[in-house]
Amino acid sequence: MNNLPHKFNVEGFLVVKNLISKTEANKLTRDLKKRERLGGKAVTTDIMITHSPSFFETPITLNMQYKLIPKLEKITGFRLFRTYNYARIYKKGAVLKMHKDRPACQISVTMDLGGDKWGIYVLDKNEKPVNIKLEPGDAVVYYGTDVWHWRSKFKGDNHYQIFFHYVDADGQYSWAKDDIKQQP
Repeated sequence: MNNLPHKFNVEGFLVVKNLISKTEANKLTRDLKKRERLGGKAVTTDIMITHSPSFFETPITLNMQYKLIPKLEKITGFRLFRTYNYARIYKKGAVLKMHKDRPACQISVTMDLGGDKWGIYVLDKNEKPVNIKLEPGDAVVYYGTDVWHWRSKFKGDNHYQIFFHYVDADGQYSWAKDDIKQQP
């Protein structure tokens, strides 16, 4: 893992296979399915995707976010403050427009939890689109504030995803560590 911080900082993103185990990914997916079935206050929508339920800062996702900090610090080369997390169940027809994230998402982790396959795109340093295909437990770690990212129209029925956001504890956005409002 010695070369990971360098590669992450040069490219602006890094695909990490098996950031969590498939067993852990399945546990998170089961929790999302249960929350969707229960409905009510647990289900929210956000401004990025209006017809796919999102779940903000659940106990299981919060625990996982803290658990990942040591691994992500090795990958990024930064001491990290967590900001917030949320999970989403993308539904058929969902589109995630090309965007960059706000300061609280300086270091973003997009993790596949399963369901119908659906790639995420990023622009590389040469401004060429890269279609990243992940398996459950895999993630792409990227500079959310700097790297353009998006998804094309989803043709499947359900895709389970979780987003963990952090800031460099010693960097320009360290002030955003307390910015955990419920909108991505």
